[in-house]
Amino acid sequence: MWLIAAAVAQEPTRADRAFAEGLDFHRQAESSSAPDIATNLIQKAIASYRAATEIDADHYPSQSMWGIALSQLAELETNRVQRTRLVAEARDRIRIAAACPGSDGRAQTHWATFLMNRELPLATTPADRGAKLDRKSTRLNS
Repeated sequence: MWLIAAAVAQEPTRADRAFAEGLDFHRQAESSSAPDIATNLIQKAIASYRAATEIDADHYPSQSMWGIALSQLAELETNRVQRTRLVAEARDRIRIAAACPGSDGRAQTHWATFLMNRELPLATTPADRGAKLDRKSTRLNS
C-alpha cells in the first residue's frame, strides 16, 4: 500500500508540467547560437514559468527560472531602456523566488553572478558602479 501512496505523491502537478515545458524551451534557447531564436525560446520558457506560477505561486523552480530567464533576456537585449526594464523584472522575480518555500539560493547566486559579470561592467565610472551595486543590493534585500 505504501508503494501506491509513494507513486501518487510523485505524480507531477500541473505546475510541474508547465515548469518542465518551460525548461525544455530554456534548454533549446541555451543551445541556440542565433540570438533572435534564443530570445524567442526564452520568451516561451517565461510564458510556461508564468503559467506554472499562476497554478502555484510558491512553485520555487518556476519562480527561480523565470528570474534567471529574464536576466538572460536582458543579456541579449541591445536597447538600454529595455535591458534596464528586464533587469528590474529579473531582480523582482528573484526576490519572489527567494521567499518561496524550498528556496535554495541558486537563483540568488545566478543574480549575483549576473550583476558582477554583466551589469557592473556597463557602469562608466567607479562611482557609478558603486551606486548601481548599492541600488541593486538594497532592492534585492528589501
